[in-house]
Amino acid sequence: FPLWFFGSMMAMGIVAATVGLSQPASPSIGAPFSSVFAPARAILGIVYWTVLTLVGSTMVVKVRNGAVYGSFIAFVVAAAVLGGPPAAVVVGLVGTLELRELRELRPPQIATNHVEPVVGAVVASFAAGWVAEGLTQTSIGSAALAALIVTATATLAFMLPSTALAYVGLALRRRRSLREVAREQLGTILLFSLVAAATAWVMVETYVLVAWWSPIVILGPVLASWLALDRDRARWQADHDPLTQLANRSLFEGKLAVAERRARRDSRSSLILFVDLDGFKAVNDEHGHSVGDDVLRAVARRLEGAIRRGDVVARLGGDEFAVLMWDIADPQLAERTAARLRLELAQPTSSGPIEISIGASVGTSILSREMPAAADAMRLADASLYMDKRKRSGD
Repeated sequence: FPLWFFGSMMAMGIVAATVGLSQPASPSIGAPFSSVFAPARAILGIVYWTVLTLVGSTMVVKVRNGAVYGSFIAFVVAAAVLGGPPAAVVVGLVGTLELRELRELRPPQIATNHVEPVVGAVVASFAAGWVAEGLTQTSIGSAALAALIVTATATLAFMLPSTALAYVGLALRRRRSLREVAREQLGTILLFSLVAAATAWVMVETYVLVAWWSPIVILGPVLASWLALDRDRARWQADHDPLTQLANRSLFEGKLAVAERRARRDSRSSLILFVDLDGFKAVNDEHGHSVGDDVLRAVARRLEGAIRRGDVVARLGGDEFAVLMWDIADPQLAERTAARLRLELAQPTSSGPIEISIGASVGTSILSREMPAAADAMRLADASLYMDKRKRSGD
C-alpha cells in the first residue's frame, strides 16, 4: 500500500474531521427536548444519530470487486442534513466501524477506509446547508420538495468524494487502472446512491413532519432492504469466480443446458469456445501468483469486451476459460471469433511495472439442431482446443 497515499489520506481525514467538528451543530432533537437550550440539544442530536446508526448500520454488502458498502450511508446523509457537520463526522466514523469485513484488511487500509466517509460527510453537510439556505430564498412552497432537494444534494455530495477516494485506493491496492475500477462499479454505486438517498429522505421527512423519534421506524425497512441485497450478493457469489468475477463452471453448464433446449426445440444454434492461455504457468513461476492473478483478470475483461453483450464468459478453472454465444446464424462466425480472441489475448498485459505477453489457444464447436447435445459439443470444442494448441506449439 503506497505510503504517500496513506499519508495523504490521513492528512485529508484529519483536516476534514477538524473542520467538521469545529462547526456549530444543528440542534436536531425536537420535542420532548424542546426546553433544553441549543448546545445541549445539539449534543443530544449527535448522540441520537450515532445510536441510530449503530443500530441501523449492521448490514453490509461486499460487492464484486471487493468493495464494501454499508447501510450507514443513509444515516450519514440524514445526520448531515439535520445534525450538521459534527453529527455527520461522528456518524461517518461510527458507521465505518460497523463494516466488519474491513477488519480483514491491514491497519493502513482500515485507516484510509475511515477517512472516506469523514470527507464525504463534511462535504455533504456543507452542501446541504448551502442548498437549504438557498431554498429559503426561493418560492418553493412544498417542505417535502425542499427536503428532497436538500437530501439528494447531500447524498450526491457524500458519494462523489468518498467514492472517488475509495476507487483510487482500490486501483492502487489491486494495481489496476482507475477507469477499470470505476467502470466495474458504476452500476453498483448508482444503486447504492439511490437506496441511500431514498432512505435518508424518508428519515428526514418523518423527522421534520412527524417527530424526533419517527426515523426509528425506518430501521425495519432499511435492514430488510440491505438483507435482500446481501442475499442477492450471496447468490451471485455462488455462481461466479471470485478472482475474475466471471461465471463459474456451474453457471456455465447451466447456460449450456438452456442452449441445448433452444437447439432442440427452436433450432437456434449457439457457439461454444474454449480458451486456454499459453505459457501461463511460466508467468506464475517467474513473477509470482499476484502477477498471474492480474493476468487472469485482464484476460477476463478482454474476453468480455470481445463478445456481444448478453453472451456468457466463464472461467472454468486455472487458466481455462469458456465462451457461449447465443443465436449463431453464420457457421463461419466460429473461426472469425476464435481468431479475434487469439489476437486480443496476444496483446501485452501490464501488472504494475511488469509487462506480460502471452497467447491463447481457442477451440470451437456449434451447438445446433444437428448436434444438440451439450456434452458432445463440449467434447468437440475441447478436441478443437487441443488441435489448436498443437498447431500453435509447432508439434
